[in-house]
Formats: sequence, structure tokens, C-alpha cells
Amino acid sequence: MRLRSAEIWIALTLVCLASLPSRSIAQEAEGEKPYRESALRRFEIVTLMSLPFTSIQSYLIVRCFEMARQGKVAPKLSDADWKAVQVGAVVLAVAVGIWDWLHTRAVDRNEPLIPNLNPPRSGEAEGYRGYVIKGEF
Repeated sequence: MRLRSAEIWIALTLVCLASLPSRSIAQEAEGEKPYRESALRRFEIVTLMSLPFTSIQSYLIVRCFEMARQGKVAPKLSDADWKAVQVGAVVLAVAVGIWDWLHTRAVDRNEPLIPNLNPPRSGEAEGYRGYVIKGEF
């Protein structure tokens, strides 16, 4: 009986959640605002998204140094080596974020990346401005 009452509560919860409007009244009143991205937000996104890749790169760098130092193909990494991997990953990720900021600071980040193209005129192929030669072969 207890399992049956749990199923009923779950079903009622799902029905209540499905009946809620997807947008609040306050959002509808103020209208749609276009997405705006600040330079700091972009820096944060780029830095955090590059962290897994810089972690792998940092691990490979530390491992190569340890391979050269120990003379083994599969060297044992100490705790200090793992800390070096972590610090290296964070430093590389921040460097990627700074590099992105330096190269996009003069760019309008809110400008659409795909320009509005005019549709082709009738009889003209899109992106082609020349003449079409018709003939029988």
C-alpha cells in the first residue's frame, strides 16, 4: 500500500509541474531581451571549458619530464608531480582565457556571427553570379 501512495504522489507532482506555465508573468510583461555576454562572462566560459584539455596537456608535460628524469617509459608520479599537474592545468586554462580576451576585446560579442544574406533572385543559383551555359552533350 505504501508503494501505491508513493506512485500517486509522484504522478500528482508531475501533473502539477506540467500544468505550470513555462514562462512567468513578469517575463512576459518585460518582453524578450536579447542575450548579452560580457567580457568577464566570456573569459569565465572559455577558461572553464578549456580546463579538461589543459589538464591532459599538463599531465603529458609533467609525465614527459618525469620520463626524461627517471629514464622509464612509465614513471611513478609523486604527490608533488600531481600538484604540478593541477597548477599547470589551471595556469594553462587561465592563459587560454587571457589569450581569448586579448583577441576578442575589440570585437562586438553581441553581433550575430551569421550575417543576414539576401535571398537569391529567381533563376540565379545562391552564391553564383555568372552565367549558366545550357547545352546538349
